[in-house]
Amino acid sequence: MDAKITALDNLATPAVEDLVAIVDDVVGTPTTKKSTLQVIADLFKDLTQTLTNKTLTSPTIDAATLTGTQAYGDNAPNIAPKARAYRGSAQNDITGEEKILFDVESYDIGGDFDLANSKFIAPVAGYYLVNASVGFEHCVASTRHLVTVKRNGTEIMRSETHTGIGLEDLTGNVSDVVYLTASQYIEVYANTIDNSTTDIADESAQTFLSVHLLSV
Repeated sequence: MDAKITALDNLATPAVEDLVAIVDDVVGTPTTKKSTLQVIADLFKDLTQTLTNKTLTSPTIDAATLTGTQAYGDNAPNIAPKARAYRGSAQNDITGEEKILFDVESYDIGGDFDLANSKFIAPVAGYYLVNASVGFEHCVASTRHLVTVKRNGTEIMRSETHTGIGLEDLTGNVSDVVYLTASQYIEVYANTIDNSTTDIADESAQTFLSVHLLSV
């Protein structure tokens, strides 16, 4: 029996196997056919849409789980993993080679800087910009001071500075783009060549490590 749609009973809780009427081939020979809600839901799920000026309510963005080009693209500067840490307290009496123990984070987008162990751990494979700086204080005269960046314990960058004939302060800097695979880590070491004793400056502007993911 024919009936207007408005005259039909209301179904408040439809099921995926329920049937709906669909007009097929509307520009050719229209034919009314049936389909299930599940088939229609699958159709919409597979559609690709471009969202413009939409508001996401409580989105979850975890940089540590982002992979491939889907994660980055035009929004890479905002969501790509990046971190910076520095010495907020003195690390004195460095003799020989010692690891710089960063104790304050400037930022850590993605939660990839392991502050307890003073290392940045790459969440995904990619090309990372690595910047490291170490301030040496109360340096012994005529002594070489090294700043070394290591990837999984192997040196990949080095800076060397040399004091003059008297006591002075020095700052060593290194910077490069480094390829890291997921879970590889970056650490910074300081070294005095003749094993003389020096102190590490506790300033954000002098002793720091920053690592930013540029691309995957």
